[in-house]
Amino acid sequence: MTTAEDGLRIYETFLDAAIESPPEMSALMERISCFLPQNDPVWRRIAEKAASMKMAGSLKPKDIEDFAIHLQGVLGEAMALRHPWVNHLMAEAGDRAQKLVTKLGRGWRIVVVESEVYATKTRGSGLAQLYDTSLWLVRDGKREAAPLWIMEVKSGNLSTAPEQMRKGFFREIGGSAQLPVAGGEVEPFAVSNLRSLLERNGVDPTASGLDDLSTQRLLVAPRPPTDRALSRGLPKGVAVDYVESVMTQADIRAVSTYLARAIKKAKPAAAP
Repeated sequence: MTTAEDGLRIYETFLDAAIESPPEMSALMERISCFLPQNDPVWRRIAEKAASMKMAGSLKPKDIEDFAIHLQGVLGEAMALRHPWVNHLMAEAGDRAQKLVTKLGRGWRIVVVESEVYATKTRGSGLAQLYDTSLWLVRDGKREAAPLWIMEVKSGNLSTAPEQMRKGFFREIGGSAQLPVAGGEVEPFAVSNLRSLLERNGVDPTASGLDDLSTQRLLVAPRPPTDRALSRGLPKGVAVDYVESVMTQADIRAVSTYLARAIKKAKPAAAP
């Protein structure tokens, strides 16, 4: 397990790399620092991956490339989550969730997961990634849950985003998801569609006082997917909101590669 100090060391390595970076890279590193300050949990997540890959040791170029690909995903998700408009939408979802918890009654709570959630596959066995970031209504006693707000981050091929959301939609029907419980551990919860869960627990949609009782789905990407990709990939009646990301795929990839090399070159203490 890494500590806050490990995350701080990664952040200090990031700052040192930013100071030494060429002008083009310096502008990108400055943008990262504006969204991800020293106390952001993303630095600890990077420290955990650096530790698991032994980034301070002797590595092949392929290992550093794999680490850079991991950084691209982690930094992209973190930048999306810190986007001002995403923060606004998530805060609104939190208000909706609080109203619904009140109506659902005792035993229900709100869970926010700022990292990937894994759920049972729609076909075959095992687990598959469900969402990048999500907000859930959960009941611990009966181990049931429903997603109220979800976010997907895409920096590459956007044509796959609607299909990924479609799979997520069907995993919400009769599957299970790994969600955190007390102590930080994750356990399986039976997942339901939000509207179905509310109706099953006696919350009348027409008397809820809320305009919409469906799961809000948000895509953060450099550009919106095409209408064709949306119509082909999404189930009928499923809507997706879109927010433009603050960095392009090329920018995130460049920063990730630069930072991966910097962490590799740092003293062992900086890459636990």
